[in-house]
Amino acid sequence: MAIDIQSLGEIVGLAGQAVETTKNGAGLVNTLKVLFKKSEVSGDADLKMAISQLALQVGEASMANADLQVKLADFQREALKANKFEAEVKRYTLWQTPSGDFVYRLNASKDEGQPLHYICPNCVEKEQKSILQGGEYSNTCPNCKATYNMDQRPPIKMPARRHPYI
Repeated sequence: MAIDIQSLGEIVGLAGQAVETTKNGAGLVNTLKVLFKKSEVSGDADLKMAISQLALQVGEASMANADLQVKLADFQREALKANKFEAEVKRYTLWQTPSGDFVYRLNASKDEGQPLHYICPNCVEKEQKSILQGGEYSNTCPNCKATYNMDQRPPIKMPARRHPYI
C-alpha cells in the first residue's frame, strides 16, 4: 500500500499553520488582558475569569497542535521509509527453488547492475531486506538464520561395501 507523501506534507503544513494561528490567538488574549487592565471594567471578576479560561484553552490548543505537528512529521518519515522499502521489494519476485523452498529473486530487468541474488521472505514480511548467503545447494539468512534449499542435492555416492572376510 503506497502512502501519498505529498498529502502528508500538506497535512504537516496545515498543522504548522494551526500552531501559528493558536499563537496569534494567544497574542490576542494577552492584548485583551492589557486592554481590560486599562479600562474601568477591569474590576469585573467574571470577565477576568473568562479571559483566564480563554488563555488556558488557547495554551492547551497550542500544545495539542505542536504535538500533532510532531506526530505527523514522524508519520511522514515512517511513510517515506515504507514507500522506499515497497519500491525496493518490487525489484524482486517470489520464486520457488528447484527443491521447493520460496525466496525472493532479483528480477533481471531491475538489477541496477547488481548480480543475481536472493532475499529472505521471512525478513521481507518484517519489512527488512536481508540478502541470503551460502552456496550452490542452500542459502542462509544472516538476519533471521532461516535456511533455504536452493537446488536438489546430487545423490551421495557411497563406496561399494566389501565383505570383511574376503
